[in-house]
Amino acid sequence: MVSFSTICNIGMWVLPVLIPRGLAFYRSIRSASQGPNTQVRPPPLAVRRCLNILFAVVIFSLLFSLPYFAPANIFAETGSRLLLKTNLLEARLSALRQGNLTAVDQRILHRLEKEPDTVRFMYAAYGPDVVANCIFCKATDPSSYLYYALPAVITPHLIHIAFLGLITSSFVSGVEGSRWRTHATIAGVVLAAAELYWTWTYNWEANRTVRMVKDVDFFYWNMRTYRHLAFALVDALLGWALWLTSTKRWMVVPASITQQIAATTEQVGILYSKTHASGHIRNTIVRDRELRNVYTAYWEREQAVMHEIDQEREVVDARNIALSRMDYDKVQQRAGNYVDQIFSQFEAVRPQQGAASSAQDNTTDHLHEE
Repeated sequence: MVSFSTICNIGMWVLPVLIPRGLAFYRSIRSASQGPNTQVRPPPLAVRRCLNILFAVVIFSLLFSLPYFAPANIFAETGSRLLLKTNLLEARLSALRQGNLTAVDQRILHRLEKEPDTVRFMYAAYGPDVVANCIFCKATDPSSYLYYALPAVITPHLIHIAFLGLITSSFVSGVEGSRWRTHATIAGVVLAAAELYWTWTYNWEANRTVRMVKDVDFFYWNMRTYRHLAFALVDALLGWALWLTSTKRWMVVPASITQQIAATTEQVGILYSKTHASGHIRNTIVRDRELRNVYTAYWEREQAVMHEIDQEREVVDARNIALSRMDYDKVQQRAGNYVDQIFSQFEAVRPQQGAASSAQDNTTDHLHEE
């Protein structure tokens, strides 16, 4: 496995490149969400459900990465080196579990006793299941243990890829999730291919020279932890990307002309319905004497209240301060520019209308002459 010093050396070269790119990515998200034409919205209902599911899966992945949920490692639990005699290992394990050895423990101890030391290295490399349950595995053919372990390695990844495909389907998460379907599937396939490669190329013979149990590379348990952490990371990144795009904070896809027309038509229809309903309500109020009296009394009372508020000293002072700060020349100039802009449009249309009228008059005169 990769040592901590190797990770530090890689980080010294990679972090100076990743940190500026990460900051630039963060600034791009902030600028996109604060743009004048960007309308940040809450995530749709389907996306919220998917985010809740992804959050739960991330939590479960993190929990399952803990050693508590991993299969028992009899060498690590008893603090025994791999080449320890089987009777001593059995005595330590029996004392640890108060004599309650499981059937799996007994099968493992039996094979460790009857077969060569290669089985012990297979145990550290591919887990207890290959030693306890593989009926065709032989110590003289270490590759047989690898072939037996591969289905157990690929099965969690297949389940994870199927989950990513389901969570990004248009049926579950809508259009916002389906745009990430390809990326999520590629990420799941890359994780599966990476673990298969590391498992296939793992050098289990490196444990032959190890004397202390703390130096033993328990590849099976390490890969199990890394696998669940990778699942949690991919699911968390997918949820983050899904939240950013669904709320229009990142990679905003502009609506098509058809969608814009449909949205505008819907808004106009809603406005027309409200206006129509308001007209009916007003007609009802005007035609009913009691409602009309209530309506008139309300506005008379409202006028009296507003007049009383306008006469208060604080309001008068605030109005005078606002008027003293107002630049009348600038306001007059803006009003004049606005009026000139409006009338300039009419002036631009008038010559066209005049030309059309003169052309029509010439045509009429020509017809009369004929």
